[in-house]
Amino acid sequence: MIRRARRWLPAQAQPLLDWLDEYDPGGVDAHRALHFVIAVVLAIVAGRIADTALGLGQPVGLPLYCGIAAGTLLFLLVPGRRGDEAAGMVRLAAVLVGYVALVALLGGAGDPLAAKALTVLLVPLTFLSFYVRRFGRNAQNAGIALFEMALIVATTTPTREEAIWFAIATAGGATIALAVRLVLWRPLAVPAFEASVVAYRMAAAAALTDLAAAFATGAPWPAEALAAAATGRRRLRRAAIAALREAPEREEEVQDRKGATYRLEIASELIGERLAEALSRGSADGPIRAAIAAALLATAGAVRPGAAAAASQACSSAITAAQTALLRATDIDVRARDRLLVALAGVARIAHVAAALDQPVVPASPIPAAPPPPAAASHGLLQTTRVAIQGLVATVVTTAIYLGFGLDHGYWATLTVAFVLGGSFGETVARARTRLTGTVVGVAAGMAVGLTIGDAVGIGATLAVAAMAVALLTMRDRYDVSCACVAFAVLLGLHLISGLGAAGMIARLYDTAIGAAAALVCARFVLPVALTDPTRAEIGAYLARCRAVFARLWPAGTEDFPMPATTHETPGATDTPATLAAASYGLRERLPRLNDEAALGFRATEGLVRLVSHVETIATYLTLIDGATSRLSALPRSRHAVDVIGRARDRVLAAFDGAEPRPLPPAPTGAAPPTPPADDAAVIGTVEYTFFADALERALTDVRTELTPAVVAPPVRRRAAMPVVAIIAGALAAAVALSPAGLAAAEPSRPVATAAAPAALPTWDWIIGIDKLPSPPPAVEFLGLDGFDTPKRYVVDAGKRGIRTWCYLSVGTIENWRPDRKAFEALNEKQVKAGRKPFIGKRYPEWEGERWLDVRRYKVFLPLMVDRLEMCRDKGFEFVEFDNLDAYENKTGFTIRKSDTVRYAEALAAEARRLGLKPMQKNVPELAEALEPHFDALLFEDCALYRFCGDAKPFVAAGKPVFDADYPEAWKDEGRRFDKAKACEQAKKAGVSMIFKRLDLDAWVRRCD
Repeated sequence: MIRRARRWLPAQAQPLLDWLDEYDPGGVDAHRALHFVIAVVLAIVAGRIADTALGLGQPVGLPLYCGIAAGTLLFLLVPGRRGDEAAGMVRLAAVLVGYVALVALLGGAGDPLAAKALTVLLVPLTFLSFYVRRFGRNAQNAGIALFEMALIVATTTPTREEAIWFAIATAGGATIALAVRLVLWRPLAVPAFEASVVAYRMAAAAALTDLAAAFATGAPWPAEALAAAATGRRRLRRAAIAALREAPEREEEVQDRKGATYRLEIASELIGERLAEALSRGSADGPIRAAIAAALLATAGAVRPGAAAAASQACSSAITAAQTALLRATDIDVRARDRLLVALAGVARIAHVAAALDQPVVPASPIPAAPPPPAAASHGLLQTTRVAIQGLVATVVTTAIYLGFGLDHGYWATLTVAFVLGGSFGETVARARTRLTGTVVGVAAGMAVGLTIGDAVGIGATLAVAAMAVALLTMRDRYDVSCACVAFAVLLGLHLISGLGAAGMIARLYDTAIGAAAALVCARFVLPVALTDPTRAEIGAYLARCRAVFARLWPAGTEDFPMPATTHETPGATDTPATLAAASYGLRERLPRLNDEAALGFRATEGLVRLVSHVETIATYLTLIDGATSRLSALPRSRHAVDVIGRARDRVLAAFDGAEPRPLPPAPTGAAPPTPPADDAAVIGTVEYTFFADALERALTDVRTELTPAVVAPPVRRRAAMPVVAIIAGALAAAVALSPAGLAAAEPSRPVATAAAPAALPTWDWIIGIDKLPSPPPAVEFLGLDGFDTPKRYVVDAGKRGIRTWCYLSVGTIENWRPDRKAFEALNEKQVKAGRKPFIGKRYPEWEGERWLDVRRYKVFLPLMVDRLEMCRDKGFEFVEFDNLDAYENKTGFTIRKSDTVRYAEALAAEARRLGLKPMQKNVPELAEALEPHFDALLFEDCALYRFCGDAKPFVAAGKPVFDADYPEAWKDEGRRFDKAKACEQAKKAGVSMIFKRLDLDAWVRRCD
């Protein structure tokens, strides 16, 4: 239908058709909307003809009930097989007809008392409509249909005779809808899904072809082709949802194809990142680039549908040639070589996935269904029961207001409750906001159209039906548009039926506000529901299953090198990467409601949304590691290779356990790590395994951050207003601490060591602001030096003297005097050319030539930060200092939160430990408790001046060194007299080793006595 529409619609409509093609692959929902329009129009016409023929005197009522019945059946229809659709529509028709018939049997609602009784009846019916949600989608739709018809009957208040005819009209409208849906042609969802897989493969092949050209010749980065492939992937996901509704018995096949294309997407992103990195660094010469481009072109041919078998040999040969060229190259850095080998591993995975997509799905052992959304156990009631009670209370309130104040059309508030109240508090807030916005837009449009068309019933009815069709089409992804269309259609209908004017339409705004307010108050205070805690627990259990699967992935055929023992027994002995991928789908289906709660910052749900979004990524990396393990099983491996794999495995297991991985020993100085003495295939397999393991470790680092209970941080400290902030914060802290709640909260949630501050605090110095370092190095226990400017020989000399050194790096900004500045800028430019937002932000006002980084997107530039860490390691530093982590309290050009900083800091700490370095936290005292488990030392500035030395408590309690440098010039700038004795007393009491430095951080230093 969309293809036909492109031929006769103007060019201005093409973007709308593009969106519709992505949103509704195959036109499944578009045809349902078309059937909706046809059925409603036929039902209204049939009702009008019947009224005229029978002389009933119901020119509005009879068409109204016919149209409502037809529209309700198609609006609530769950698309699927014809038989299933027919059964569902018959059930809904029985509910609609049955209620109207029951009203007729009870005598109708012709008198005022009966009319009020029907209005009051909406209260228990609201409870019922919410309560039946626990029995599944069909029961939920039946509840909605019942409530909707009850609302219509309460509004029209038919007499007994009218109710009889309205019941017949309802049955007639339902029959028309059933006939239209079953007789008219409509596309099938499964073929649409298969076509989406083909289209995605073609788009991915085109992107790989353009990527090859860009890498080989330096042509512009293929941003449009990559964006088209991403659009194809989104289209495929939506097509899979419709296909599963239509043919649930083909779930295994659909999920297999969906998972395969996701692995193809992950591998494509990996290739793009590594090749862009190689171009920005100039780490690949002409012949190597040509060989890799040839491998990409051959793989692009294999990705095209049906071509994998024919292109298999050429693809394998091209990949092998590129790998051999890399392994034989003598003028390329080993780390750069390994990054390109990882890219080629991604190319090989794409070829493997393409071959699998061309094969029929082999039925496997039954995959356990994903667990249903957890039911909240608070107050001993299920989630659906609690929401039903909330609806009951809210409709009692709106009905009392309606009857007590005699509001005209006061039922609108009750209707708002039914549509606003969601499965959780966050969802209710999101729906209320959307409903209010939609009503405002609908009222404005209704007033404009109503004033324009007057009493033109035909035009008004056509516009109302068209608006409902658009509402049906946009309900899933654009609920705001759907709400506006529904409000417009209903208000226009009331205008045509009862002559509702502009004042009446405006009154619907405060009715909506009353209903939304009632729903919000009840959702927040009447048995509140939040998905955060049960989902967090479920994800913890899911990760335990993932750990069990990963722990079993060890290359076979190495009897001399058996699999290392795991740290503890784990569940999930029957799980495989395939079953875990299937289980992840149920978790991802919960994202919409979690997103609603995240919109409020409700109980740390924002982090949980990110956590759930990582689940499928973790399952995909497990699948990739499973493949790498299988390939390694057939290859001879040296002791060195097995040791490298074992270390990668240890790091991932430690990340699963939330423990710190064992650090690798420092690399030999002066040269890159040696290549393992094994054949080429074993080297490639080892690189592939370790890369996927490192990627999984990084994903788990993000997940571990979100699973950690939120820490209530003290107020953010900024130098400019610190005295005032400190006074206010101190008063508030004292009030809270002395309250009963504060005293209760002071109890530690987990055992914490109560080690006292060391008797002798370590001596140290910090010299990063001068070109000529003092020789010999100062006689201290710890010494901080600039990572870039300090020569290796100076660090080595300090080490020989027993001085423990740390490497200063700014990880929150880039500095234009650093040698890797151009690499950051080139990568940033490529991001922009690829259609992504830049990650380099505003200038750092206190330092000329320094700009902030968007740490939310740290994965983009993390490889460049790893290069810096490798530099620190190669120079012989023991620690690494991470500066400028406080982006969240500065004007960076980005919306950065504390949680973003925690994730970035943990990722940096994990990379530092992997390289044998000890990470040191710099400032951000409010994050000390969250970061302490991942850092080995802490460095403050001006903690005595701003009175936050006590924030070092988590590090001091853990026996880790804490340093502080106070600047006498800063005391003067704040208008305070520098008091060395009091500053030292404050630091000593907190267990902090304090020195005093100039802001330039030169060799000048003063110490406490």
